[in-house]
Amino acid sequence: MVDEPEEMSMNEVLSSIRQMLSDDEGKEVDQLDDELDDIFVLTPAMRVSEKSATNIQEKMRLALTKLAEQKPKKTPEDYQKLVKAELQPILKDWLKEELPSLIEQALDNEINKLFG
Repeated sequence: MVDEPEEMSMNEVLSSIRQMLSDDEGKEVDQLDDELDDIFVLTPAMRVSEKSATNIQEKMRLALTKLAEQKPKKTPEDYQKLVKAELQPILKDWLKEELPSLIEQALDNEINKLFG
């Protein structure tokens, strides 16, 4: 029987993403705020298109499977570099495609809060 690769926990994925998004000089990632007002909440209206979502989901699934297979074989430092190498291009592609609409919706929401 083939052992299935262990999936990364949500905390490991989020930690890796935070590390990638922090500057490349290795500065510490800030602690998350506990206040709800400071958290950007993704709503159903912000969902990506079916075609884009399928493509991103497939890329992410393949990358996470690869990462899960490699985790036992790597040192924590090497694994962190691998996570960055695998996920950064996927996240950049997604951001290029979705950021304009996310920003527009967030701005509309904030304007409606102020003047609505």
